[in-house]
Parts: sequence; structure tokens; C-alpha cells
Amino acid sequence: DQCMFFIHLIIIKQTALPQASLAEQAQIVVAELKLSGKASFSQLTRSAKNATERVTRFLALLELYRHRCVEFTQESALEELYVTLDTKEIPDFNNFIFDEYGAADD
Repeated sequence: DQCMFFIHLIIIKQTALPQASLAEQAQIVVAELKLSGKASFSQLTRSAKNATERVTRFLALLELYRHRCVEFTQESALEELYVTLDTKEIPDFNNFIFDEYGAADD
């Protein structure tokens, strides 16, 4: 009975979690930054539909930073984080190589 309970929980967890594409979230961030030039992290995550999209958007920001597409600025510790577009050549997100966050071997 306990084993079936855990199997049931795993099935619910896997089917109930919303999905968010890292490439799609990166495109949203870049589109917003092209319009505004500079945006706070709060502004960039405001349109996220749920926590999964907010986390995926944050991971997309980290990937964009890793690929030198954005810069982060912050007045002082614990202040709002601002993001600016740092390149005129934005990669094609269909061929963009992202790290595999949450992979089994991590």
C-alpha cells in the first residue's frame, strides 16, 4: 500500500507540473529587452503564468548571460536586479545550446 501511495504521488507530480521551454522564455526576455532597453528582474518575470515559468525565465537569463547576450546591474546588495541587452546579434534560439538543468546526472 505504501509503495502504491508513492507511485501515485510520483504520477501526480509528473503530470501536474506545468512545462516551460527555456528557449521560449529566452525569446520572451529578449523581446522585452529590445522594447525597453533595460528591465528589472521583476518586470521580466511579471508576465510568467506560474512559478515554473518564473524559474525557467531565470534560467534563461543565466544562459543569456553565459552567452554574453545580457548584462546584470545592481545598485547594492539586495536591491533590484536590472538586465540590459548586451549584443545586437541575438542567437537563433532554435539552435541555442542550453545547459541541461535538472538532468539526472547533476
